[in-house]
Amino acid sequence: MRPLRLLTSICFASTAFSSACKNLTSLSGTADLDTWLITSSDTSSVGNTTYCDVAAKVGGRIRAWFRFPDADVWNGRYVQIGCGGACGYNPFTKTYFAIDDALQAGYALGTTDMGVPRSTGNFGPMHNDLQMRTDWGYLATHLTAVMGKQVLASYYGSEALFSYHLGSSTGGRQSLVEAQRYPEDFNGVFAIAPAYNETGVTTYSITWSARAALLDETNFTPAITDVEADIIHDAVLGLCDGLDGLEDGIVSFPRLCRLNLDRLVCSANSTQHATTGTKCISSTAAEAAKKIYSGPTSLTGVKQVPEGLLPGSEMAWKGTYIPSTVGQPSTWYNFATSFLSFYAFWPDPASPLTPFSINLSDPELLRKTSKTENLEYGGVADMDKYRILGGKIILTQGLQDIAVAPGFARDLWERVGAAMGPSGRDDFMRFYELPGVNHVSGGPGVDQYDALGLLVDWVENDIAPEVVVASHEDAAGNVEFTRPLYRYPFVAGYSGTGNVADWRSFVPVNGEAP
Repeated sequence: MRPLRLLTSICFASTAFSSACKNLTSLSGTADLDTWLITSSDTSSVGNTTYCDVAAKVGGRIRAWFRFPDADVWNGRYVQIGCGGACGYNPFTKTYFAIDDALQAGYALGTTDMGVPRSTGNFGPMHNDLQMRTDWGYLATHLTAVMGKQVLASYYGSEALFSYHLGSSTGGRQSLVEAQRYPEDFNGVFAIAPAYNETGVTTYSITWSARAALLDETNFTPAITDVEADIIHDAVLGLCDGLDGLEDGIVSFPRLCRLNLDRLVCSANSTQHATTGTKCISSTAAEAAKKIYSGPTSLTGVKQVPEGLLPGSEMAWKGTYIPSTVGQPSTWYNFATSFLSFYAFWPDPASPLTPFSINLSDPELLRKTSKTENLEYGGVADMDKYRILGGKIILTQGLQDIAVAPGFARDLWERVGAAMGPSGRDDFMRFYELPGVNHVSGGPGVDQYDALGLLVDWVENDIAPEVVVASHEDAAGNVEFTRPLYRYPFVAGYSGTGNVADWRSFVPVNGEAP
């Protein structure tokens, strides 16, 4: 009879859990000045973990979603997941972070569409809508955090002990904006490849590179072809792959890679690679690559962003800056056009702006974009209030990133150090650069690591991250090799002995050393 009583109690607990979950639809409340309500709540499961799947609306315009594990499983923590790009979707359906693992470990989860009603058209939904830009810029993330904690407290009967924000790209910007604008919202934030200054990232950097890779915007003729990008990449590897002591397709010291593009240009007696097999590129391609590496520069020669794209990133230019379809614009041309036309300026320009029609040397451009930049900016250097409140920030950046040029993250790190002093910065912030990693993830480098675990250890156990062991996985999720991530400015160099697939065979080397 004992098994029968156990089965009965389990069934009763399951019924009670389901009932409590469904009853959440009767909840409503206020987050700051905006009212919220639950639009649906029902039980679901992942693995052996049952959770309450909640959808909500804040202010009648911001969608939010929550996943609350059974009270017996909940570990007392709340984790909010960031979005990507212009958002407009449920980030639970598309995120770098292992949210199923987090849920099964007992974390309550939340996320938001950032107040954008759809994900198609990039920034198109924000046309003539300043409220939506404000929500996307900072407000939706904060209101979701406030509401999520209120619903969580009602559901579990107690408040969260600790709260965290995990984000990449736009989500990384959300993490930083929260630490700066609302330092009370989260005990710790993790920002991967944060687009913390979308005006700098898109109005200048992406727009510049999208323009450099095209000859026109009528036929969208590429200034550099896929084949030529391959040739340049092979030249980069031949020159710089071995600088870290190991030729493995990973350029660990891209800032030390001094490639002479002019030496790759076809001579008068040679023809294009596609015709003859000659490993040479056109002078047009060489000039395009020079511009992509340099980053936006004014007519007077002043650099307008911290850094251009780095050597080693060439394979990722294909399909992003180099059009994947003949006669069609590239992915980043479309993204830049959308941002310039529907977000960057207020009021919106009368006609759409493109990477070809905008004048990046216009001395008034910073003033014209400052209003909307202030809504989304996450690059404030003095974060002393967040530090005083005990907040922790971990920042990672791939060195092959072609969306958020790696120099943006490094620039923030250095400016925080200048504003707060290196010791003040190091008391609450860590920064790691990831060789061979594209935007957020992908590429030949190591891009898998326990972001949440690192953050929790630092916040709750005072174990500050030093060396982080990261892995590179194949398409099936099997670990192919591991590498250590060292605090900036160090990256991993092969020691010369030991298994090259094992992180213990590597030592820290200054990636900025001449």
